[in-house]
Amino acid sequence: MDLPGAYARQHSPTVFQPRTIIEQSRVIVVNPLPLPAITESHCGVLLLGALLLAGCTKEASPPVNVLLVVVDTLRQDHLGAYGYRAHPATPQLDRFAREDAVTLDGMIGVSSWTMPSMATLFTGQFPAEHGVMRMMGEHSKLSEPRTLAARFGAGGWETGAVQSNFLLQQRRMSGFNRGFQYWDDSPAEQPDPHRGSSAADVANRGLKWLSERDGEHPWFMYLHFFDPHASYEDHAATSFTDPEYRGWVEGGLANDILRQQGPLASSADRAQLAAFYDEEVAAVDAAFGQIIAALKERSDWENTLVVFTSDHGEELGERGYIGHTRTLHFEQTDLPLLVRLPAGVNAGTKASHLCSQVDLAGTILELAGLPRTDLSSIAAVLTGDRVEDGIIQLGDPAATRIQSEVDFVPVRSEHAEKRVRKRALVSVEGRYIVDLESGEESLYYYGDDASELRDRSDDEEFSAMLQDFRGEMKKVRWWSGE
Repeated sequence: MDLPGAYARQHSPTVFQPRTIIEQSRVIVVNPLPLPAITESHCGVLLLGALLLAGCTKEASPPVNVLLVVVDTLRQDHLGAYGYRAHPATPQLDRFAREDAVTLDGMIGVSSWTMPSMATLFTGQFPAEHGVMRMMGEHSKLSEPRTLAARFGAGGWETGAVQSNFLLQQRRMSGFNRGFQYWDDSPAEQPDPHRGSSAADVANRGLKWLSERDGEHPWFMYLHFFDPHASYEDHAATSFTDPEYRGWVEGGLANDILRQQGPLASSADRAQLAAFYDEEVAAVDAAFGQIIAALKERSDWENTLVVFTSDHGEELGERGYIGHTRTLHFEQTDLPLLVRLPAGVNAGTKASHLCSQVDLAGTILELAGLPRTDLSSIAAVLTGDRVEDGIIQLGDPAATRIQSEVDFVPVRSEHAEKRVRKRALVSVEGRYIVDLESGEESLYYYGDDASELRDRSDDEEFSAMLQDFRGEMKKVRWWSGE
């Protein structure tokens, strides 16, 4: 069965076709992190004779530079590389996918909001291990010392970051800057951090830091773009909105208004919301294109690893809500992943592989030639050497179940409706979600419902599938709270 990714929802023949799999003759399945995950469901793999590792050839390869780009609140299914056709919002990213990168479908985020997701990306740990699941207080602090930046710094890399999400600012003392020698979060310093566009500022500041490297050491740079996050601004450089629309949707609406209108949004309202959202995405796309163009002018481009992803997605009224944190459906937890490997290995190819956001930190370390120790990795999926018709061919998948969860406590008392506690498991067959507050459970079958609109939890035909998910839920280590 094909993965239930964005391509299945777009019904486009131009995107992913076959379900790709892991060939057991070429890889060793590595145990996942010992504490939080289902052992057989984790997707870490190690390529025999691993590519890109220092010392694996007679002549040592040059050190690998790393650019990690995270776009806040970016839906996978709003990118042209994943089959999106409503608006031409990502020409630069689509070109990057065609010419430079491996485009992977199947990465599931650990949560539907920034702080736990970014803590996972930086540590390779699930929320139950890194402990970050709150906006304030003890559980808003990233205390794990072995972050990506710290590991790169210890290995001799220069580490720098430019980021624009106010939740990750250094002045909040949440620890997300841990290990970075240079950390610039000034793009987040706005009177209203939800308003305006900071994409060009992030790109320019990142390129300035890069231009100051003397080439003596490899570098690791993290850029975090905030633009697609609400409020969805009206950008003069693009115009995707419907000029005939006469409803309440306009650019720059406050979050409170969006939440109030969410349950009442019509199809026309949702289309207009998506248009403003896509204009935000287009601003990031232009900034990303600027960065890639500058990198290609550098002498170290050949040995540069570029990783493009998001922390989580966004609901645009499809289920009666506008924003994130509220659910664990695909629009909030299915993540884009585009990876440009050093020397352009597998450039322009695609792969489908169900895996977790928790695998990304170990993957980056492995591809850069650093030890990933206890961290899982999907490097072997990206470097696979069997490519047919632009699809990386792998072997038969294990019975994988990928976990995600949200335990969100709003800071403001007037936002009490945002309190949510949910857990989910995703397989190639479907998605299972449990609401811990109400006790309700829902089950979605991807065979005929890729958009997760038809709850099958009360359908006798799917009772075995339901029982299987229930059993797997008990094997997972979840965030347990205070």
